[in-house]
Amino acid sequence: MKLIVGLGNPESDYSKTRHNMGFNVINKLAKEYEIDVSRNKFDALFGSRNY
Repeated sequence: MKLIVGLGNPESDYSKTRHNMGFNVINKLAKEYEIDVSRNKFDALFGSRNY
């Protein structure tokens, strides 16, 4: 099992800044590996892929 965590600030002021680099990396990886990151639990979004 591998866990990849991306942190960021949800406010729109930070959308295109280095403060959201974690969000950006997760979004790119999710798109590349076709992982839906829309499940919500504990005030966080997550997705998973079974191999």
